[in-house]
Amino acid sequence: MADYTAIITTTPDVTVVAGGDLLRTGNVWHYDLPRARTFGMIASKQYQALSLPFGGVTYTVYALPRHWPLASIALKTTIQAALLYTSLYGPYPYDSLRVAEFSGPWSMEFSGFVVLGASEFDDYDGTLRNRLIRITAHEVSHQWWYGVVGDDQIREPWLDEGLARFNELRYYEAYAPRDVTWWWDNAIGVNRPTAPVNSPVSAFNTHNAYLISVYNQGARFLDALRKRLGVNRFNVFLRDLYQRGAFRLITTQDFLKVLQEDARVDVRGVVRRFLK
Repeated sequence: MADYTAIITTTPDVTVVAGGDLLRTGNVWHYDLPRARTFGMIASKQYQALSLPFGGVTYTVYALPRHWPLASIALKTTIQAALLYTSLYGPYPYDSLRVAEFSGPWSMEFSGFVVLGASEFDDYDGTLRNRLIRITAHEVSHQWWYGVVGDDQIREPWLDEGLARFNELRYYEAYAPRDVTWWWDNAIGVNRPTAPVNSPVSAFNTHNAYLISVYNQGARFLDALRKRLGVNRFNVFLRDLYQRGAFRLITTQDFLKVLQEDARVDVRGVVRRFLK
């Protein structure tokens, strides 16, 4: 973790979006972001902003003009996801959470700040069965798993990506239970992994193989643990892991140590099935 200060001077009419406390004077943007993994920023002359303070946090979505009608959808999803993860794991560490559309295809997490690719907005179909809802829930999850509880994203990426994929499921279970089957069919599917869940990035030759083995199998692993422990004991375990791992890096061994202490049942079969 580190405390970041960024002073950004722009040409006129540019909006700079980042995580942290903002003080703006004309075209000078001053961001302070304490106890953070990274400082990320994105800028555009085209952004339109929609904000809502809720529960001590100010949530803001910055959308490009062609997707402005969907800003309220992204904002609602962001707030719902943040409230869910706060109740499941523990508090969000900042006073603001900003979500900004990126004109390219990808989405990404940063401390106090999420980028959503334009392709996620393009997929919105008026229901909850689309990438705008699913990936917003995924990226917001990273504020807890990656942002607060960190990990080595090269050697053990499953510790945040597996949890982020699993939290997509938890979002649908909480807010759209009729769409849970759709989520399993479309987000996870039937593709078989090529490597154990806790493999490093270097174990994969293709992005799809990485997604299937780390993201999707990570969600399957956590769901199998939940079934083995029971929902209440599983929730106690992840809250405990969140509290112990807050503002530091955890490893798979840390995960297993807390699991062993909290499980109260034999989970070795589940662990062996998914982890090397």
